Amino acid sequence: MSSLIGKYKLINYTMFNSLNEELKWEGSQSGVLEYSKNGKVLVLINRTSNLPMYELSESDKKKLLINYVAEYKIRSEGEVSHKIISCNHSGRVGHVLHRSFKLSGDQLVIKGEGLSGTVELIWQRVSD
Repeated sequence: MSSLIGKYKLINYTMFNSLNEELKWEGSQSGVLEYSKNGKVLVLINRTSNLPMYELSESDKKKLLINYVAEYKIRSEGEVSHKIISCNHSGRVGHVLHRSFKLSGDQLVIKGEGLSGTVELIWQRVSD
């Protein structure tokens, strides 16, 4: 059984550009992550912006809501893949997302390629 199994809440979501510079999100972020015993993972991320909608780029508008269900596999120590089954961004269905992870106590740090660059998400376990 995977040590990732459980429910988590989003603590921090950081994006990086191609030069590995941190990109600030002007607004709030919340989310839920759940790894289940049946090999599925649920990701729900909701973001709000301090800017009016008409000032957001199309890329930023897509980042306001990121939801998907995927099959997950632990590839090696510290590496997991998510094969997307259903997603609010339909172009991602069928894609496999490769993520590095580090689980320390109840804190899970996941890194990988997001919609437009590298992302690092910090999650806090809330239940098994």
